[in-house]
Amino acid sequence: MSFSPDYNSIVSLVSNFKIQELQEQKAKQDPYYEDVLERAKAVSGSIEEVRILFEGIKKSPVQQTTNISLDDVRNFLDVAKYSMASSDHIKHWTTLLREEIEFLRQKRAYACLYAEVLKEELLNESLNSKPAKASEKSSEEDLCLEERVNVKDFESFLEELFEAESHEMEEELVSVRKGMKSFCDSLRKNPVTPDEVLQCVQGLAKADALSASKTAGLDAFKGNNSLLEDTAALLTKKLVDMESWSWSNDGLNMVVRRGIAGKYRYFADYNIIERIFLQYIGVEFAVQLKKTLTSLFSNIIQKKVNEETGEWFSIQRQRGTNHDTCLLTMLPDNSFEQDTMDYDGQSTGDSKIMLTKNMAIRSLSTEAQLYKVLYPEQPFTVLRTDIERYGSSIQHGAVLALLKFLGVSDDWLTFIKKFLEVPMLHPSLPEGKKTRRCGVLNSHMLSTAFGESLLFLMESKVYLKTRIRMVRIHDDIFLGGKPEQVRQAWQEMRTFAEVACLKFNLEKSGSAVIHKEADGTSIAPFGAEPLPQSPVTWSSLVMRSDGLYKISREELEPLVEEMKTKLDEAQTILSWIHVYNKYMAFFYRNFGKCSYVFGKQHIEQIAETLHWIQTTVFAEDKGIPLMALKRRFSSTLDNVNILDMWAYWPLQAGGLGLKDVFLEVGGLLETFRYEERDGAKPLNFLDFPRKDKLTHAYQEKNKEEKRKEGKYTEEDLRLAEPGTELWDLKPRTFEEYCAGRETKLRYWGKRYEHLMEYVMPTTPTVSSQRKELLRIFGDDNNERIVYAERIMCHYGHQLEKAFGDLNVVDMSLIPKILVETILAKALQWDE
Repeated sequence: MSFSPDYNSIVSLVSNFKIQELQEQKAKQDPYYEDVLERAKAVSGSIEEVRILFEGIKKSPVQQTTNISLDDVRNFLDVAKYSMASSDHIKHWTTLLREEIEFLRQKRAYACLYAEVLKEELLNESLNSKPAKASEKSSEEDLCLEERVNVKDFESFLEELFEAESHEMEEELVSVRKGMKSFCDSLRKNPVTPDEVLQCVQGLAKADALSASKTAGLDAFKGNNSLLEDTAALLTKKLVDMESWSWSNDGLNMVVRRGIAGKYRYFADYNIIERIFLQYIGVEFAVQLKKTLTSLFSNIIQKKVNEETGEWFSIQRQRGTNHDTCLLTMLPDNSFEQDTMDYDGQSTGDSKIMLTKNMAIRSLSTEAQLYKVLYPEQPFTVLRTDIERYGSSIQHGAVLALLKFLGVSDDWLTFIKKFLEVPMLHPSLPEGKKTRRCGVLNSHMLSTAFGESLLFLMESKVYLKTRIRMVRIHDDIFLGGKPEQVRQAWQEMRTFAEVACLKFNLEKSGSAVIHKEADGTSIAPFGAEPLPQSPVTWSSLVMRSDGLYKISREELEPLVEEMKTKLDEAQTILSWIHVYNKYMAFFYRNFGKCSYVFGKQHIEQIAETLHWIQTTVFAEDKGIPLMALKRRFSSTLDNVNILDMWAYWPLQAGGLGLKDVFLEVGGLLETFRYEERDGAKPLNFLDFPRKDKLTHAYQEKNKEEKRKEGKYTEEDLRLAEPGTELWDLKPRTFEEYCAGRETKLRYWGKRYEHLMEYVMPTTPTVSSQRKELLRIFGDDNNERIVYAERIMCHYGHQLEKAFGDLNVVDMSLIPKILVETILAKALQWDE
């Protein structure tokens, strides 16, 4: 974790004064209170002892907030001049005052330790790692792939996919192309605003594609209105002069970086202004392409399919809504979403990528349970795959053909062609330099927009031919349906891959078949060939024969070993904690967010697996991370009795910031316990066939009585029009009733909705007094507040016993810039 040396020096200079002041205060306070306690001991049990302790706190060279009312003590001493105080009363006050002195000394000790830990981390350069070597860490082929696409064949594919079958569809194509032309014109003419520059800066920081020094340089834009205005004016001029834009003649250095999952990728290194310029263009195009393609899907593809949407509460309507949520989800809806985008899938929070992946796994499990009842003879079949080296395989000709088809103007097509043809510099390349003819830059919004747009075509073709709505996250693809549907979908996908010159990664592809009678926890059998003959996996999750998921420890073992290595290499306390937090968050996130369809067993799997990880990594320390931390940094931490709560309390609130993921797991288990006590709903559809029979019989009997009351004839019923009361009184067979399970029956839709819902952990019960301490987190960070409340409930007794209250460290004594700098650091995984 490192910033540029200049930036570190500035922060160090700003912070050093307060840290030195803290150390000087502790040096004064410790001997002072030792003297006070010695003098009080000499008159133990008397009013004078109370007076000495009281004046000792009152006249301390370091003034701190106290937990007791000194006015109450003064009042006691004033009264005691004239009224004899009992020994018990004197003992009460001496005990309180001695405890208070100990609290004050402990707080000062923790404040100094906290400041030292922060300063040590900032100044440490141990994680300033050397760049990974491409020859060892990644494939040079990523830079050397050549253009192979037959543009005419690709254009024919586009014409066939969006072939208009009605005048309305023809009008839609005309409309989107007209809208695209208007967009292209306005993008060059409209001035860039300072707010838009700031949004781009925040988006680039989120993308994490810049070097540490350039990322630190982005901070110069925040709050600097003059710089934002000047940059906006510069970008406006660059857009007007767009025809003259090109990459530097010297070429762009390609740097290899590594993610937590072990994947190495190339990034281009170039100046910040150019990055902001291309980020602005990328976001504008991404927003417009999402709008355009979504419109084409709704007004051409869906109208061709003409699939029944179902009643608003139905299963079918929910499927459509869920797919709409996931469609092109990697593209922003507007420029203000840049800082919420997840470019590489390594966000620790509820990023769009993680939310969409969780949508995929829970919808597949829910559909698997549904098919056991609806289609017992046609078992639910699942396909999971991705594109091999997708970013490096994107064909420039295909991108340009698609953009031209959508109506992008010639001047922008020329610009985009130049953007794609990057002059790359890297030792692994022939003569060290090569113009890119295939593939796109990593972690770039323009690249994301092009990649999403191409795979949208495959997604649309699959839906058009099979009515299967796939869930896609970049090039990670999940879909499920009846066996023949899935086989046809796989064929359509391979046909598209051939036209677009892409290749599926068969090592990460798998299939699964979920039979009605299967309710065990073994891995699901594979689908029939030509479907991939491997399990369906997502990270460490493997689909089981019952349609739920097993956490595979075998998949986790390499990462667990890597975590141990990284912890051993950490040279500072906060670096060690950062490694621990990063890995534990990664593991927990990739076990899947628990939905009701997974049931309590999934939470128990998560708890057991996290326990296994900790006992494996910290085998020498009984699986306790804090014990391992103390042992690893004993020279620093042995000087203070480290409390669990202080270690787990958030860094910005004065703690070490060690993350306890088990607290949320416990809240989830408690939710299930409450629901089991109150009568939990079934987590499948197996009880509904009987309910269908009873409900159908009841409704038909009721309709028959109403027909008799109204004296309606068969002729009346035959002539009844849809939507009328008489139409609703027409008799229906049981088969006709059951035909509406996915499109009409409310209770089927409600059960489907319930199974798809996330399980919410119980909310901690925190007193209003303790809630006051949470103001440090602000009002807009509910996730941090809830986590802090969980820590309070679990560990709060320790702090109150040691400090008298929950104010661990007086944060007014801590340099905020230092804390913010540490929190902003990103762990570098390269070795």
